[in-house]
Amino acid sequence: MDIIITTTFVLYFLSLYIAILFLLIVIEKFENITEEISKSSKIIDFPTVAIIIPTYNEEKNIKNAVESCLNLDYPKEKLHIIVVDDCSKDNTVKICEGYEKFENFKLIKKEKNAGKANSLNIAISQADDDFVCCLDADSEFEKNFLKNVIEKFNDRNVVAVTPSMKVKETKNIIQKIQYIEYLFSIYIRKILSFMNAVYVTPGPGSIYRRKIFNEFSFDEKNLVEDMEIAMKIQKTGLKIENSVNAITYTTTPEKIFNLYRQRLRWYGGYIENIFGNHRDLIFSRCSPNLGFFIIPMNFVMSFAALFFLFTFLFFTFIQPILNFVKKLILGIATIDFSINFEFGFMSGFLLVFFLISIIVIFLSFKFSGEIDNKKTTNKEKLKSAVYFLLFYFLIYSTFFMASIFYIIYRKISMKKGW
Repeated sequence: MDIIITTTFVLYFLSLYIAILFLLIVIEKFENITEEISKSSKIIDFPTVAIIIPTYNEEKNIKNAVESCLNLDYPKEKLHIIVVDDCSKDNTVKICEGYEKFENFKLIKKEKNAGKANSLNIAISQADDDFVCCLDADSEFEKNFLKNVIEKFNDRNVVAVTPSMKVKETKNIIQKIQYIEYLFSIYIRKILSFMNAVYVTPGPGSIYRRKIFNEFSFDEKNLVEDMEIAMKIQKTGLKIENSVNAITYTTTPEKIFNLYRQRLRWYGGYIENIFGNHRDLIFSRCSPNLGFFIIPMNFVMSFAALFFLFTFLFFTFIQPILNFVKKLILGIATIDFSINFEFGFMSGFLLVFFLISIIVIFLSFKFSGEIDNKKTTNKEKLKSAVYFLLFYFLIYSTFFMASIFYIIYRKISMKKGW
């Protein structure tokens, strides 16, 4: 019992330290962030941009994705849209063929299904633009996206910029939780950009200098090609920036099983990359903030999530059941599922952590612009925040634990070492 209490105390302390540190970074950079939010684009010389949309069986979404590209506030002669179809079996190709009338639109039909990364590599090999932007077929750009994101490349050391992703629709509790999670990710991704420690360039809207693909490409065998390529960039010592004004909207899973499959790939891909091809990033001097702080921090936070999940399950369910079975065998069983396990001295930590979570959620709304979004009522925003606070930890820790077993199984079944 003593070791559990000690471990809990240490993990709570480290979690609070990390949360408060991130909060202090935001406070220090608050003026920079608010200035960026209010700043309007002042581009004079527009570079050429190729937007690549890899697609497979996306007849429900591809029209909105392409239309959002065509409606961008950006010179049409400087913009090229490339859709790469990965042997879709629905009407995706037929819908895309309707856009071939536009001079800046190109449809590539693959003869063999080979995955998203392969589609991206094919399109990049045919693009000779200054920049390459990726867009998932289930996502859409906000009208000013390109103008806002291109300005970040005024810094010659910046080779990639990540967007601010928001959830397109929130039909149920699962999507409402993701709605807050994605806003929270905007907050986290901005902090990571200040630290030059961004380790994933998400598919819906990340943009790159075309020249970096002369050195490397998307890994076609990787679970998370957008994370893997960001880790490659971090090894070069170059910068990945973030734009809070470059907004994309993406479709998120409605059902818990679909969310589980998505996170199995995300979390499992992170584990596979960190312990696999990119384990040299741990304590790397090429990206010191990522190697010496963020990656170890992720280990601590992930372990803390798993530890708290196990202790919650054990003392809430397993121990009472074992006690009941023991008494049943001894013939003195009484139905008593009361929880006797208490961390009295942890109450203050829990309260502080809860208050910090509320502050962070508020800042996430502020930085993402959602605080002024009239399309979502304040009541719905509040409900989403409550659902997030109540259920996100349980969902995250459960899925992360499952991802560990998934990666172990994947390595054994593929007979592939780290």
